[in-house]
Amino acid sequence: MSRSSRTIVVTGATGKQGSAAVRKLRDRGWEVRGISRDPSAPKAKAIRALGAEVVRGDLSNPFAVRRAMKDAYGVFCVLTWADGGPQMEKKRARIVANAAKEAGVQHFVYSSVGGAERRTGIPHFESKWENEKYINSIGLPWTMLRPVSFFENFDNPSSRDSILAGRFLSPLPPDRPLQMISVEDIGGFACMAFEDRNRWLQTATEIAGDEKTMPQVAEALGRAIGRPVRHEQIPLERLDPERQIMNRWMIENGYRANIPALRRMRPSLMTLEKWLETGPWAAVQAKVMVPA
Repeated sequence: MSRSSRTIVVTGATGKQGSAAVRKLRDRGWEVRGISRDPSAPKAKAIRALGAEVVRGDLSNPFAVRRAMKDAYGVFCVLTWADGGPQMEKKRARIVANAAKEAGVQHFVYSSVGGAERRTGIPHFESKWENEKYINSIGLPWTMLRPVSFFENFDNPSSRDSILAGRFLSPLPPDRPLQMISVEDIGGFACMAFEDRNRWLQTATEIAGDEKTMPQVAEALGRAIGRPVRHEQIPLERLDPERQIMNRWMIENGYRANIPALRRMRPSLMTLEKWLETGPWAAVQAKVMVPA
């Protein structure tokens, strides 16, 4: 069967990870069906413009999810704890996994999180580990991708504003490196998994594209905006309880992706500098390059 005759269902299709996966899958010729609460929303229209089908569905609604899974070959499952908390994320994971099993999906690719299997104590990491175990327990043919911190976190409004003001705020100490990845590369790894099913089936892979200390990140951001940016370590106490636990784990343990091995698998894997040149900060760099 050709890619064009096989449909990949993408949950969270209008989010950063999901929309990146839609783009990569469509570029490679796959049929894609995105699930959206509001197919008329601008982000849904944007992925429809790529040639993807967009169907209405709330991941908390088993009937809607089962309907979206009809005749699907594969699923790229992206879920978030930000909408309802870790317990709601677990509930939705079971609904999606059960619907995929019932539909006879041949490849279920789940976007988990780096370190999920390592008893982190971080609630939204632990929920993803529970989801991984559930997906395995019901007999789905699975691949687990475990992405690390996103480059796209630097483009959150509050982060962007402080960076443009010359301050990069992070609770990590100057000597603690952080592994990072672009959502485009997460979508790329998902494509690789679907295209080489036998190689990726029943495997769990922590994925990252770069590793830098916070002063190195600040230096790269400064080059991108054409003026100095300094790293300022903020106290953990300034964060909400969930992020305090997460950042304490990052300081004491952290991600463990094998970046050299991943780059051999995917030579185009983005570094932070490459992401800054091609991602949402590219417009800032373009302005910097315009002569006065």
